[in-house]
Amino acid sequence: MIEPKIEHLLDRVDNQYTMVVLSARRARQITDYYATLGAGAVEKPLPPLLDTSVHGMKPLSVSFQEIVTDRVGWERPPEAEETIK
Repeated sequence: MIEPKIEHLLDRVDNQYTMVVLSARRARQITDYYATLGAGAVEKPLPPLLDTSVHGMKPLSVSFQEIVTDRVGWERPPEAEETIK
């Protein structure tokens, strides 16, 4: 079972496609953060934004939790907004 529930995720975004893109991008950022953590990179991606320990949670689950708790936001560019109408 998916936790948090899909209904809660869809309350935070406008449609399911936005939810998929937003959660996948954020999961990639979290994966990149852990990949570069020990590499000594100058610029590191944004770490997980949850206050609780995320040890053992998969990056996609972390991104879902961040979306539900409003730690990750999204904004559609005006150019894309015009193509939807």
